[in-house]
Amino acid sequence: MYPNNLTPTQALSALMDDVEDIIDKNVKILYVNLVRASPVETGNFRRSWDLNKGISSWTISNTAEYATQLSGGRRLINGRYYGSIQWSAGLGPMMLRFTKKLKRELGNIRY
Repeated sequence: MYPNNLTPTQALSALMDDVEDIIDKNVKILYVNLVRASPVETGNFRRSWDLNKGISSWTISNTAEYATQLSGGRRLINGRYYGSIQWSAGLGPMMLRFTKKLKRELGNIRY
């Protein structure tokens, strides 16, 4: 709740600070969850996560050259299995939980 003596500009700035704090906190939690949930055979995939905050957005990426293959599920190519059933199956629900939690927390902001 914001005090009545704030100008509209001050109130908007305070509201935007609250929004940014909630987003920052939740993105960092998502990043930690992605790293912890990453499949580990050699440890390379887990170590390849990258979190960056830009001017107006966050990016979470994985620089392992086979990251895209892992997220595509498990499949047989030329007699060899590629990908991960657990990773691809778990990523969607993890992102859904993140989105719901973020929306709930942002919706709880009162001014």
